[in-house]
Amino acid sequence: MEIDFLLQNEEKVVPIEVKASVNVKSKSLSLFVNEDFKDKNFKAVRLSLKPYIDQEWMENIPLYAVDSYRTELSNS
Repeated sequence: MEIDFLLQNEEKVVPIEVKASVNVKSKSLSLFVNEDFKDKNFKAVRLSLKPYIDQEWMENIPLYAVDSYRTELSNS
């Protein structure tokens, strides 16, 4: 299993996967959030070339918006 980053802001932990290609499959990220740590209710973040999308278990943040997401995370 591979998770690129784990960010923590006080009690909030965010698993992050970075994808620089068109293929954005995140099997490790999905397993981490939906099976291995299901009881923690993590919401993952994938940074990729794809547009913003909010799914139940994961948000896709476009690479061009990473700085805005970082600012949002530090304010929450």
